[in-house]
Amino acid sequence: MAVNCPICGQNVSVDINTHIDGCLSNSESKPIVSTKSTSSQTKVAPIFNFKRKHAGQDSSPSSSPSSPYEGKQEIGKNAELERPVKRSKPSPDLPLAERLRPSTLSQVIGQPLLVDLFTRGFSGSAIFWGPSGCGKTTIARLVAAQSNSAFKELSATLAGINDVKAVVETAKSTFALSGRRTLLFLDEIHRFNKGQQDIFLPYLERGAIQLIGATTENPSFKLNGALLSRCRVFALKRLEEPDIKTILSDAVARLSTDDTTSPNVVLPDKVVASIVSLCGGDARVALSLLEIALQSPSDLDEQGLLALLRQSVVTSFDPSEDHYDMISALHKSIRGSQPNAALYWLARMLKGGEDPLFIARRLIVCSSEDIGLADNHALPLATATLQACQHIGMPECRINLAHLVTYLSEAPKSTRTYEAYKRAEEAVAVDPTLPVPLSMRNAPTTLMKDLGYGQSYRYNPEYAHPVPNTYLPAQFEDSEFLRKVGDNRDKLWDEAALVAWEKQNLDGQPWEGRLSLTLMSTNITFHPGSVEAGERVAFLGQKGITIWLTGLSASGKSTIACALEQHLLHLHKFVYRLDGDNIRFGLNKDLGFDEKSRNENIRRIGEVSKLFTDAACVTITAFISPYRADRQLARDLHEKASLPFIEVFVDAPLSVVEERDPKGLYKKARAGEIKDFTGISAPYEAPEKPEIHIKTDETDVEGSVRIITQYLEANGYVATTG
Repeated sequence: MAVNCPICGQNVSVDINTHIDGCLSNSESKPIVSTKSTSSQTKVAPIFNFKRKHAGQDSSPSSSPSSPYEGKQEIGKNAELERPVKRSKPSPDLPLAERLRPSTLSQVIGQPLLVDLFTRGFSGSAIFWGPSGCGKTTIARLVAAQSNSAFKELSATLAGINDVKAVVETAKSTFALSGRRTLLFLDEIHRFNKGQQDIFLPYLERGAIQLIGATTENPSFKLNGALLSRCRVFALKRLEEPDIKTILSDAVARLSTDDTTSPNVVLPDKVVASIVSLCGGDARVALSLLEIALQSPSDLDEQGLLALLRQSVVTSFDPSEDHYDMISALHKSIRGSQPNAALYWLARMLKGGEDPLFIARRLIVCSSEDIGLADNHALPLATATLQACQHIGMPECRINLAHLVTYLSEAPKSTRTYEAYKRAEEAVAVDPTLPVPLSMRNAPTTLMKDLGYGQSYRYNPEYAHPVPNTYLPAQFEDSEFLRKVGDNRDKLWDEAALVAWEKQNLDGQPWEGRLSLTLMSTNITFHPGSVEAGERVAFLGQKGITIWLTGLSASGKSTIACALEQHLLHLHKFVYRLDGDNIRFGLNKDLGFDEKSRNENIRRIGEVSKLFTDAACVTITAFISPYRADRQLARDLHEKASLPFIEVFVDAPLSVVEERDPKGLYKKARAGEIKDFTGISAPYEAPEKPEIHIKTDETDVEGSVRIITQYLEANGYVATTG
């Protein structure tokens, strides 16, 4: 009985297997080339005919290597390959990238660690995760080729769950009959949902199949945990520039051995650089661009070819990372108040085809999470931008998105609400069953009222003043989820990072926030000392107190402070004076005299004086301290620590202090040589209710010291007799 040969089509009546083997042998010896005659081939573009002669070099081309991988070409170092090669017109039947796939693992370019692992015989199931064109499919096929397992290849884009069932059932039978495993390569494995992925589990456990899945999606999100626990995940990286150049060089060399009838070909630096840049680490794209270049019209110059290559590439997202990585970069750029970076990532995403609605939705989240209460216009603008994108669409809605991104980047930032809600969630997690306080419950029925629902609740609008209510369960009654503006107790202080930022953005000048920011590092915990305040008082025979002298320059503050310190010291009192001489030249030497610097100067003095007073020291401060709010802050610091603080207004008319002017500062201020000088070009806010008021134009230094000492003695802070 005669049958048709599936290869040559002839009728064969005897030993069909022998005949097929012969056909296969003949077909394998023939290269895959176009059937068109060389005379009908497109002429080579002039750019590929250009070839430089080097001194002492013969003009005839050298012979081709016996193997495509002997004598690999260096591309991009000169205006041509080191050795001229022949141009081969790619087969119309197969893409160039498919024709030139490596045939052994040793020929794979890039991913050296993964290749080495499988070369050494790794036989476990694996997930190849990486961007397009990095070698996932090629490596999987080569691993199958070198193994002794039966091989099956499926793509989740075409195959369904029934196809997989057929393969695994066959694998089960093969394994039971011969003990031989089946290697199943499943491309785009992430396209199977997590329920469908469960089909592999029993066969992986029994060893019937070795699964190699390839995906561009993050396995953590797209593959179920049970499957991941049975497979090793390998993260493949984009190919680097040297890898792409090597692939191009090998491709040109291999094409030259396939077809010796075409003219010599060279690849100038600009063409190579353009291909490397445009392919984005994707070997498939690089070879496709090479194919376009080799088939370019004969009259196309270099600039035209470069333009053609650029037009041939459509920038798109690799869903394995770009979709999430770029939106993350955009969000973090906005959070860091970097509009230039934010606009760049926005443009990258939109030019790559990202859905503008996806971006707009993320920006709505950003407006509440990162801007929040610092700018209540951010959220309405973000929601309006989403509506604009829905109504207008691309490309015009890119302008709306750019508007929003710029606004959010430059807006002040606050995460108070976001952090407060997280604290509230943590509280709920402690006990989600706590009952609502009775006073907070609604009482629409008589029974509920009889049970006490709503009783003791005070309806706030009925009162002309604040009233208390029990709003939280007793366990969290004193909890503070939403903290006050400026509360930085959980914030980090990284001096090295701040200095680096100052160098990058302020040319090394100090950040203005240094002057007003009070931070406590999260790794610092307050530990009360073992010495009680009463022990210090008993030992020293006195109480600590801060005597805060304030007044205009030349009003007499420092003179009185020095005399008071001397007087108390002679009375054997523990006393110390803080003024510009020991503060401005030490602790506060980094501060200037503008308003913010003055504020920070007084804040630091308030903190230091509190520590001295806590040590039972009579602490005398002598500073202009022109603003009531700053002096009140110093007072509050002491009162919160239950430490005494008295304000002494050293008062003198402006005419008197200008007449005194021992340092000539008023004269310079009047002449405009000193800016922001208190009393002349900057305000002084006199104390409203100081404990002591001394008019130095009426009282001398000795009398001023006597007034302060009498106050201290009368209030039990120091004893001057006995």
